Amino acid sequence: MQLKQAQSDMRYAYYGGAPGVFISSLVWGLAAVCSIWLPPMQVILVFFVGGMFIYPVAVLLTKLIGRSGSVSADNPLRLLAFENTALLIFGFPLVYAAALVHLEWFFPAMMLLIGGRYMTFGTMYGSQLYRLLGCVLALSAYALYQFAAGFTLGAIVGAAIEVAFAILLTFITAKEPPIEVSPAMPSDA
Repeated sequence: MQLKQAQSDMRYAYYGGAPGVFISSLVWGLAAVCSIWLPPMQVILVFFVGGMFIYPVAVLLTKLIGRSGSVSADNPLRLLAFENTALLIFGFPLVYAAALVHLEWFFPAMMLLIGGRYMTFGTMYGSQLYRLLGCVLALSAYALYQFAAGFTLGAIVGAAIEVAFAILLTFITAKEPPIEVSPAMPSDA
């Protein structure tokens, strides 16, 4: 399977990744709301646990939209998706350590980690929009740090950025024609 075909398979199967970005924005939003009532360390736990549900809920949403939520077995980008999830898991202890130094650093540090992860989505989905999303998250993290923004504001900014990009990804994906299924790309239907 060629790279362009593998990217097209990813975009079609996962609706351009828009459901995942949308569900992620809901986790950021939930953390922002919880930060009004809960202590920061409990909010971090809410964010972490909520993050574990992003992929399965996004796949469910993708299937409700009418897409398969899985790519063909010979798609070489499947492994990249798994590997960058491992990067996120391995990076979380560093983000947590930053929060132990300054609680306000938690969400900017998560923006840097997740922004870096989205950069690889540019290759997985063949979309420059993911690279832009990664850069916007990184620049926002820097701004939040520079202006010593409060804990809650970091979650609000993360939620706002991700919901905006989820909307953009949805509109772009909706305009794409369905992919042609070749013998090398069996249908999941």
